[in-house]
This record gives sequence, structure tokens and C-alpha cells, in this order.
Amino acid sequence: MEPKLLPPDVFLHTFTLVPRVAVCLQVRGPRGEILLAQRSPEMETMPGAWHYPGAFLLLGETLEACAERIARKELGASINAQRQVGFFEDLDGDPRGHVIDLVLEVELASPPQATEETGALQFFANVPDNVAFYHDRIMRAAGLT
Repeated sequence: MEPKLLPPDVFLHTFTLVPRVAVCLQVRGPRGEILLAQRSPEMETMPGAWHYPGAFLLLGETLEACAERIARKELGASINAQRQVGFFEDLDGDPRGHVIDLVLEVELASPPQATEETGALQFFANVPDNVAFYHDRIMRAAGLT
């Protein structure tokens, strides 16, 4: 089965039925800082907020394939290596519903660059203001203050 995106209305309805699994990429800079993406001002959910590059896992998609999709679509890069960091559960930080984030630390094959999916990319040594969802908890667990 080829993984595919759900129609928007069906996607939103799934949050009323089950928790959703998201994959977040943690990219470290040379001094341990973490790469975040800024949500486009046109996004319905938390426009302009900073977040880990990520996406929801699709039916029939492996974690590795999901990570590659995120890296390509949000960072304009491919992945050399990845390792699981952990998972974080959020019952109410996403206004759409219950989300379980699987965090993968990845090494990119080339420098990241903003794409149509990301308004801006920036490395942070400290947790910035205006963080989407509950990603500030993930950043603090990764050592940011």
C-alpha cells in the first residue's frame, strides 16, 4: 500500500477517534543548538510559531520513510543517519487533539534550507518565544533552557 495523505476533513475527524502519531526531527547544530521551523502565517493551526520539523505518520509508512519525507519537504535535504530520542505525549497542547510525538535525532546529508513547507529555519540554543504545540517540553528535555 502506498502511503497517502488523508483529505483535510477526514484528517481532522481522526483526532476525535484516536491519538495521532507524529514524527519530529531533531537536528543539532555544531554547538548543540536545535533547528526549528517557523509555521507559515497561512497555517490554520498556530501560524508563525516555532516547532520541530515534523509530520504525522501515514498509514503504511515506516518511521524512516516518514523522516525522509519530512527532511525533503521541510528541510530540503536527505538524511545520512537517524536514531530514536524518545516519545512525548500531548493530550491538549495541539488544538486538534491527542498527539504522540516520536522524536528522531537526524544527521542531514546537506545544510537545511527553507522550502514551501517552512517559512523560516533557525538554530536555537535556548527555547524561543512562540513555540507551537508543546515542543518547548521536547526542547527542554534536549537540554535547551
